[in-house]
Amino acid sequence: MNRFVAFASASLFATFTASAAAEPCPMFSPTPTFLQANTDSLRDGQGVIVIAGYRANNTGARVAATSDVSQQPTWQFKQRKGNGKAVKVATTMEVLAPGLTRYLPTDGSGTLEVSVDGISHAITIPRATAKRPVPQLEAPTVAQLLMTEARSRQGSNYMLNAVLKTEKPDDVVAVIIYGIDAKGVATPRSFATNLGKSLSPLVHINGPHTCEPAIPGTIDSKHGDTLALAWVDKLGRVSARSAPVKVVAAPVATPKP
Repeated sequence: MNRFVAFASASLFATFTASAAAEPCPMFSPTPTFLQANTDSLRDGQGVIVIAGYRANNTGARVAATSDVSQQPTWQFKQRKGNGKAVKVATTMEVLAPGLTRYLPTDGSGTLEVSVDGISHAITIPRATAKRPVPQLEAPTVAQLLMTEARSRQGSNYMLNAVLKTEKPDDVVAVIIYGIDAKGVATPRSFATNLGKSLSPLVHINGPHTCEPAIPGTIDSKHGDTLALAWVDKLGRVSARSAPVKVVAAPVATPKP
């Protein structure tokens, strides 16, 4: 089965160098994308993760999103048991962050189906087995949040890296970035998907010189902001938030004599 990965949305968070930012941008259109593969299975209380991103198109036009396309309240999910007829199943849509939405189906077993742009996607929901608690997803442990300025002839972009104390769990597909205000209230402001195995993943980039516009609702982070992070795995589980950490400037490398 093909894995539904984030087509061009990952490039929104890719590390942009000054030379890369100067390259011609592709033509693109907003698109919602599933982060699960067809073979991934859900259990009770777990959901389908959809992100907003961009895909290449052949129209010769660059189209900026005017709404968060991960939020699709009119989508109709269906459930099929074996070779039987698919029936509609009630599904709750929950926005986790701008551009990151979770769809929670009602309890049951079978195959969950949804049609997007005429393409049918299917996620397996297995029959309930033992009454076994779903293991909790541990919070990220963040040592630092470092903001780096990437300058070019066109101006500057700002890249935010999270320096982690422990590796990202294998099943994690995204991270949510929360702003923490003076009263300790957390507000989800952005997300990232291309986390890799690094202990210093890039979790946000802002600035006018990236190819894809920001997803509507995204809040840029800056020096001095206090943030917290949470993992999201391919089963739709969201971890507890990390301890709040203030964004600081990344140290400037000193040239060797």
